[in-house]
Amino acid sequence: MSGKINSAGAKSGIIGTTELDYEEGTWTPSVVGGSLTISSTYRAIYIKVGNIIHIQSYMVFNSNGAGTGL
Repeated sequence: MSGKINSAGAKSGIIGTTELDYEEGTWTPSVVGGSLTISSTYRAIYIKVGNIIHIQSYMVFNSNGAGTGL
């Protein structure tokens, strides 16, 4: 799988004496190779705090029945 960022809302703030690097937005997942296709994406978001990025998505897949997966 791969993805493309659709929108990003960069935010930053200060906690104590440390600057907070925070960003959140949406992304579009896609399947690269294989027999799967994405029929529906209900939610695809990411949250970045510092150098850690958390991605989350809920997708429905279609397959041609070849028995291959992600």
